[in-house]
Amino acid sequence: MYDYGSLFLHDENIKEVIKFYRELSDVKKIRYMELIDILKKALSNLD
Repeated sequence: MYDYGSLFLHDENIKEVIKFYRELSDVKKIRYMELIDILKKALSNLD
């Protein structure tokens, strides 16, 4: 089982992801966080 969190953290594009996130509006950030939660739940169900 891969540790997806560490894969994302070690991604060379992490700075681009942070930049993208900071440029989002507050409403989009909320939806983005909801999407991340959904992805985390989906990944945890793969165990």
